[in-house]
Amino acid sequence: GALGAPPRLPPLAAPVPPPLLAETSGAVPTSAVISAVCNIRASTTFPTLRFTDVFCEGVSKQVAWHMMDLQQMNDELTKNVTPLELELLRMEDKGTLTTVAACRALRPFPLDFGCHAAGSARVVVSLEVANTTAVPAHWELHSYDDPDLEQENWVEPGRPRNDDEKARDFIKEHAIFAMRPRHGLLAPGERALVTLTYKPQFEGFHDYPLFLRIADGKRLRLQLQGRTVVPPVERLLLAPASRVFTLDATPIGERAPPTQLYLLRNGGPGTVHFQLDLSGVRKLVEDSWGHEVLKLCCDPSGTVAPNGVAPLTWKFSPLEAKVYRVDVPVVLGDGSVEVITLQGRGYHPDRPDYPPALPAEGERDWARWPGFSASPSPALASLRLALPS
Repeated sequence: GALGAPPRLPPLAAPVPPPLLAETSGAVPTSAVISAVCNIRASTTFPTLRFTDVFCEGVSKQVAWHMMDLQQMNDELTKNVTPLELELLRMEDKGTLTTVAACRALRPFPLDFGCHAAGSARVVVSLEVANTTAVPAHWELHSYDDPDLEQENWVEPGRPRNDDEKARDFIKEHAIFAMRPRHGLLAPGERALVTLTYKPQFEGFHDYPLFLRIADGKRLRLQLQGRTVVPPVERLLLAPASRVFTLDATPIGERAPPTQLYLLRNGGPGTVHFQLDLSGVRKLVEDSWGHEVLKLCCDPSGTVAPNGVAPLTWKFSPLEAKVYRVDVPVVLGDGSVEVITLQGRGYHPDRPDYPPALPAEGERDWARWPGFSASPSPALASLRLALPS
């Protein structure tokens, strides 16, 4: 070529195609389809809480547990979120959820602060809650009556308030019920103390709905209740669970049935005078051909000092394999009447499972209460030590 022309490069070799699959050693037919199966399993959980301790000065832990209805609330908190609760969440997101609507949708869990004399000391109840799940739990205590923005004093609401709303407004205005903290975030396994206070300043019955809301979880309607009276007034302390006394199941023919104890508790500021009306018990004996199916082994009348108890001892001797029930009215010194229902199951020794056990037969066994421990938690133990003697 001409002087200075670049040298020519040899042509590139043509690429060699890879051998066909059929020509390789140990090859599989081209028509074969290679597939893989992957099984995927997943589980979901929602954040929830459990009440694990309670303390109220002058009240035993077992009684306070029932007064605050913690057993029923713990049972409800273990259940799945319901479609109705999801609908309440949608209403809440739209800003259309009211206290009236929430109260209609959710069953109440009464938190009973008892009956107290006007002007007496505040009633303080400390509750311990724990996050029992593997995810964080954000919780809040609130009322749908609370506005997002405080109104000026001169601003009138857009419509007349009904009696229930006026009563709730009165409770809020005078801080008859108070709680702290109102919200919190608990890591898995973490615990927190919530303090509820009742101020017995104004005479009357005070009833206030408070909602426990767990983000992405359950919501409960707590019905705070307290009564303020001007002495002399006689009241018994009867939580819902203590209005029905479930006797231990007893076999037919038991010659020495055990003595079973029911404690009648004074729930008011003054001494209680009581008289048991045993006409229902006598009718039960008459219907059992004179056999004492149920027998009171103590005086049917007496007095109970403030914060005191009166032990009532009973013997249950069933004649048939069935469930017995009888109402026992308790007539108080001021003429008021409370009714206690006694129930017990008799069974044949060869068939202890018939009739079926009553749901409340194990209620007196503290070990079977969800979340309950006979010993105080470290936080509440420290709180007890901090109280003045």
